[in-house]
Amino acid sequence: MSASTHPQTSAPSLEAIDLVLFGEALRLMRTAQRVRTEPLEKVVDRLSCGSLVTHPTSPRRAALAANRAGVRGARWFGWLDTCLTKSLTAGGLLARRRRVVLRVGFRPGNGTTTVDGHAWLAVDDEDLQLSAPPDLGPNPYSEILEIPFSRRKGPA
Repeated sequence: MSASTHPQTSAPSLEAIDLVLFGEALRLMRTAQRVRTEPLEKVVDRLSCGSLVTHPTSPRRAALAANRAGVRGARWFGWLDTCLTKSLTAGGLLARRRRVVLRVGFRPGNGTTTVDGHAWLAVDDEDLQLSAPPDLGPNPYSEILEIPFSRRKGPA
């Protein structure tokens, strides 16, 4: 079969930077797993030195890399793949060049559900949702905690 007779696929094209970001996100996701044993502020501090990748990264690309690292880390290593660990990972990717704040909030349950918690990022004062139920519309969570990623150059 010649190359011209292969069906065209619409898979998103990956650039080299996406592969580099995925590798870095996997490293940061490993650090984010410390939320099981360390205070959240300390984990954010560890991730605040940011990514080793010096290429400017868009929030969208950082979110995709963090989501991929979460899914793969859960499958390969049994890691937590939650909105918190994804937000921590994306925050680490973006912290070197942008103002990044981790936000945590809750929404009350109704008669059949319990209280629901969620974590997301504010990147340059704009919310970045890494994983939220799509049926909720605008952010229904009441923010109770805000932890900024400090811009540091050295390792934590």
